[in-house]
Amino acid sequence: MNLSIDSTSRIERFDLLRCFAILYIVGLWHIKDYVSNMFLCTASELTMYVTLGIFVFMSGYLTSRSYSANATTSKSYSTFLARRFIRIYPLYAFSGVLFLITGLITIRELICQLLLIDMILSISCATLWFVSMTCLFYIVFPFLVSRFNLSTFFLRSLAVVVVIIVLRTCFNIVDTRLMLYFPVFLFGVITERKQLLHYICRRNVVILCTLLGISVCLLYINYDRSYIKFILQIIFINSCVPPLLFLAGIYPNTENNQIISRLSYSSFCMYLLHRPIFDVLLRFYNPISDIHRLCYLILIGLPLTFISAYVTQAGYDGLRRRYRAYALQ
Repeated sequence: MNLSIDSTSRIERFDLLRCFAILYIVGLWHIKDYVSNMFLCTASELTMYVTLGIFVFMSGYLTSRSYSANATTSKSYSTFLARRFIRIYPLYAFSGVLFLITGLITIRELICQLLLIDMILSISCATLWFVSMTCLFYIVFPFLVSRFNLSTFFLRSLAVVVVIIVLRTCFNIVDTRLMLYFPVFLFGVITERKQLLHYICRRNVVILCTLLGISVCLLYINYDRSYIKFILQIIFINSCVPPLLFLAGIYPNTENNQIISRLSYSSFCMYLLHRPIFDVLLRFYNPISDIHRLCYLILIGLPLTFISAYVTQAGYDGLRRRYRAYALQ
């Protein structure tokens, strides 16, 4: 199995992981909110942390890969941030408006989301908080990797962590999920910068991380102190990354699988659009029983979300291509 990856190739195992993560989050974890928390348990909660952690890891890895190693000027920083934000922010803003129209958030919450201050002020909204958090990671990323070397990277990362802790401790602001997912973002960055993807997918590393994850699970179940559980969550999220990458690499020829490629392509918009779509569907028809509501959302809501997401993503990408072509004229 060839695990080497060049700077331009598509990482097939990432596509498979996106599919797994988005189907779990949209098709199970968030659907529980509409069916009396039917799936809520320790196992489903830990799986949710891992699936979101996988998204953050891939975001860190791909962000690092797209960022020039020689970028050192303020212009290169601004260009990088502009490109990253153009990819996601308009769709994020569009979904925020849909959340407002469907009554899922207030105008105040929408403004905080659009200004990316919701995670800092701890007034984040369901679903949208994750994209806002990712944008904040993009903002600090150039600071972390400027004139990259390992010691400087860790010192700067530690400085960000200290700032988060001080703001949380002294002013009781900053959503704790920033701290929860920041380490796995750093894991993704360092994996790409030091070309460690082939190493963390080795069987001995995977076995070690699997044993660590199982141990953390057992400790997590038996500890009640919140700060210990929080540390265990961080360890568990990061320890699950190598086994999942390894398993995703076993599945052959995902590049030619149209279902996987299209689902992966639509995953971002699926995450953004599923709650407004579910909300509209339930206003149109709301089954009385949880089982019927579950079947309704899975059989109707999930395919409709996928189709809407694919059309939205393709339409936005088409607009971006036309704009670039017009700008080059």
